[in-house]
Amino acid sequence: MVLSGFSYFGIINALRLKKRKNNLRAVEKILIYLESEIRYKHSLISEALINASRKADKPFDNWLFYLGKRVDSDTVVETDGFYEIWISSLEMLRQDTCLSNEDIEELATVGQTLGYLDIEAHRAGLELELKSLHEKICEYSETLAGKMRISVIAGALLGIMIVIVLV
Repeated sequence: MVLSGFSYFGIINALRLKKRKNNLRAVEKILIYLESEIRYKHSLISEALINASRKADKPFDNWLFYLGKRVDSDTVVETDGFYEIWISSLEMLRQDTCLSNEDIEELATVGQTLGYLDIEAHRAGLELELKSLHEKICEYSETLAGKMRISVIAGALLGIMIVIVLV
């Protein structure tokens, strides 16, 4: 039972690694969509976020919709500012996704880009963030299979070691 439990733990961890990759790709799609909304439709940030929520996967759709509605509220923007709203909304992603703390911090910089700059700066900033995110996804994809194997093997080996110690 111990052996199968630790093997299961290794498999669950490997699946979380794969889910992180899928989450990163979903964020990339969201940023591409936001950039196109701003560049081609000249949408306001709140409109772009709400429109992106309609095309995003779960749980990103709820996050974007919540963010768009909060930004759309004039009283909230006057009191909090876009960046503070963006940062507080990232807690939703921290809880509902497999994104790492590093990923969340990078998303925080996207909020800075969108919050304080003009339309041209939004476009340029999003373009830069997209390039960075794409490179990160490519690097992560290259090492993902190895990390998943190590996770499964480590779980099984830890289970074997505990069985040996208990016997």
